[in-house]
Amino acid sequence: MSCIALLAGTLLDPGCNSVPSPPPASSGDGGGLDATPSSGGSSASAGGGSSSGSNPGKPCDSGGPLALKAVWSLPDVKLSGVAVDGHGDVYMTGTFTGSVVFGTTTLTGPTTAGNENMFLAKYDAAGHAIFAQGYGTAKGIYTPPAIGVDSAGDAFLGGAFAGTLAWGGGTTPLMAVDLDAFAVKISPSGQTLWAERFGYDAGPYGVLSIAVGPDGDPVVGGTAAGPITLGGKTWQGSAAVGASQPFLAKLSTADGSVLWSNASGGDIDVGNVYVAVDSTGRAFLAARVDSGGGAWGVEAAAGVGYFATLRAGFAADGSIRWGQMDYGGLAESAAVDQAGRFSVVETTFTGVTVGASGAFGGADAGNSSLALLFSPTDGSVLSALNVGDTSPWSSVADGHGNTLLTGTFWQERSPIPVGGLFIPVVNGGAGQPLFVAALDGASNAVAVATMGPGNDAQPLGIAMDRAGGNVYVPGQLTTAFTSTVGPLQPGTFMAVFGPDPCDDGAGPAGAATGDASNHGDLGPDAASPYVPADASPAACPATQAAATNGAACPVPMGCSFGTTCCFCTPTACNGQATTWTCDPLGTPDARCPATPPAPQSTCPSGLQCNYCLSGGRFYAQCTAAGWATGYAQLLCQ
Repeated sequence: MSCIALLAGTLLDPGCNSVPSPPPASSGDGGGLDATPSSGGSSASAGGGSSSGSNPGKPCDSGGPLALKAVWSLPDVKLSGVAVDGHGDVYMTGTFTGSVVFGTTTLTGPTTAGNENMFLAKYDAAGHAIFAQGYGTAKGIYTPPAIGVDSAGDAFLGGAFAGTLAWGGGTTPLMAVDLDAFAVKISPSGQTLWAERFGYDAGPYGVLSIAVGPDGDPVVGGTAAGPITLGGKTWQGSAAVGASQPFLAKLSTADGSVLWSNASGGDIDVGNVYVAVDSTGRAFLAARVDSGGGAWGVEAAAGVGYFATLRAGFAADGSIRWGQMDYGGLAESAAVDQAGRFSVVETTFTGVTVGASGAFGGADAGNSSLALLFSPTDGSVLSALNVGDTSPWSSVADGHGNTLLTGTFWQERSPIPVGGLFIPVVNGGAGQPLFVAALDGASNAVAVATMGPGNDAQPLGIAMDRAGGNVYVPGQLTTAFTSTVGPLQPGTFMAVFGPDPCDDGAGPAGAATGDASNHGDLGPDAASPYVPADASPAACPATQAAATNGAACPVPMGCSFGTTCCFCTPTACNGQATTWTCDPLGTPDARCPATPPAPQSTCPSGLQCNYCLSGGRFYAQCTAAGWATGYAQLLCQ
């Protein structure tokens, strides 16, 4: 057995008995660490792993608040969206050809070459299909459908189509003039309730994103080539070939009518568009800018019309409040947490320049993920985290102040730092597996987990069950793979991550008894901060000699012997006995608080403090956002 210890961005190995060194200097990205990516092939391998900055662990811990719980094999479809309702049921949409089977339902797609139909499938939390519906047109679905779901289980789909699109349920078929946008509402039982078309005399138009507001009304975001009419109001766009303005519109959940709309106009060409809505009904938009000038009063920098992200904030009535343009990154997703903070995840190669806020991230030889958090009132930057050697795909807010993002990482470059944590490795290998990371309201990493190494698994979305705590990540697998929870064949899959299965649900009371396994979980009790317990419980040996490295130990605990911290490895690795690990804490700085400080509280610049607690060695590192704290975790290798 070997292990790695994780401490504030420092990698410790040889026998887990190394003296921690100070974390690498920040590159001005709010606490993230850059790395140099490389590429590689793929291989089938068993594994899985996670790391946490707040969970000391119990013998049956899965490694932290995020852990792989299940994998589902899905029909051979092209997934484009996933969402979860208030009952924990999972909705998926995408396109398909031929015949596909969801549970006991067979959907038959078009036979015309190059044509695809759309589907909506509903599953329960255990992976059992509840229903599946297929929709199509003789001329085809031209954009991957977007999805949003309200708490009651009503699903809203949007996209672009040509020809005639029939929905059933007594609704009138939609007829496109050219290539038009659509939105449709489908009941929890699969019945079409209404369907609406958006467009003008010439296209193309398309809905690319849907967010459901607190009143149950969906807000759709998309692109329009030329003018677009929304709710009787026509928004003029550029007549230039290839230009497409971003738009968003709030629809009535009752009948799909447009309640308000807004579009950018201007000489601009945008690709993907993402919308989000906060608890007060304010809307936010992030769009990938492929070329062109400004929009919503934001002018592109001279000579820059490529590799940029347009961001905008809107009042609850749809009026524009602020707009900004980032340079050096391309938007991949957008979300809003319960505090109303607007987060955007971008792909970057050279770092991102955000107006007067300056640059975030450093020069990378390849892709890296940049998670930016903005003020909802004026769009100013609150915090940022740059994660090198990764490619982001999607993100979602979990309801407890965290933003969860998913993407892929270069396996041979791991372990990859994510703030003070790492994307873990179990058996090494090549390939680009998926990862999931949870970031708090100051862009500190709360947890990181993977589906396992040695596979090429591309995530296609992410959704959160805020009641049950599960995180759903659909994807496409190119190599056969056996995870810790079951095998998968190449094709479409759903990976389910969730809280520690040993979580006792005790909430804050757990800290009083030294049982902190549930604190930091992403489930219902996650709003309570973890309160570290004191070290040196009664079960500690009288002397350090009895707690030497490698010696057997009873239960997970930490014991302080002067400036040395000895603790039981949180989990038994690969069937080996749980053993002691001792690490010198070093000479404490006189400025360090006597007890662990509260996360994000004010701190002296550059200071790092170590503590020996019942969960093991605990760090506190001063960042621009205040104290970043967490446990040094041991991961099986």
